[in-house]
Amino acid sequence: MRPSAVMHAAHCPSPVHRSPSLALSFRFLDLPPEIRNQIIEEAVTELDFITVRYKTYNRHPQPQIKNRAGHVINAAAQSSPEKRLYGHSRMALLMTCRQLYHDGWRIYYGKNTFIFSYNVFQPYIMELPLRCNHQLRRIIFRMHKYRHEQIWRMLAMCKGLEYLELILQAPGNVQCSEWDIHSWGAKGVEGLKELKLKRLGKQKDLNEQELAVFEKDRALEEEVKTFTRERVKKRERRPSRHTIHPDLAEMELKYCALTA
Repeated sequence: MRPSAVMHAAHCPSPVHRSPSLALSFRFLDLPPEIRNQIIEEAVTELDFITVRYKTYNRHPQPQIKNRAGHVINAAAQSSPEKRLYGHSRMALLMTCRQLYHDGWRIYYGKNTFIFSYNVFQPYIMELPLRCNHQLRRIIFRMHKYRHEQIWRMLAMCKGLEYLELILQAPGNVQCSEWDIHSWGAKGVEGLKELKLKRLGKQKDLNEQELAVFEKDRALEEEVKTFTRERVKKRERRPSRHTIHPDLAEMELKYCALTA
């Protein structure tokens, strides 16, 4: 195509006379923000949940590492912090440019439900930027048999966490102080609204001791729900920093009346 024809096609109002490359061009960032955010939400959210693992859900593909002899080393055997990246294939769109990442990172961390185990959650929460940490809303946690207090301290770092589901040990492996620790830990998470407890193992043909474990789990869920409701009510009743005290407001009205 001649240069004069290209110039004519570029300025021609009719799409019939345009070249295919000019007629089919599309810029995603030119869309209105509302439509763009809807598309981003469809691209970065999962209907079910996202399981965070070592390297399996990386945002960057792992490069092949070779030794001096030229043999490829298994990437799964590499445990250095540089190669222990955490991410997900849903993050691919956000990695294309800064504008899309700025528009979508809150949606990715705020709309998805993430599943963690202790071995992954500890380094993940330490390496995750604080702004992303506070954006996490829903977590499913495979609870460690021990280290409950340490896990709750890490969960308390998630300031925006609203829904938490704990997958606990089977009813036959319960510790006596488990419910006290979970009650203390749940009350230490500022934004928590709902706590769900699930148990590994069989759910049918339970003996009296195992049934008592499930009853205590349901009682703890209700206790946390009642506590969170009361906490929300206290926050709503708390006066704002910008609210003028009634006595000061009355004094100000009297002063205005005297000086008028």
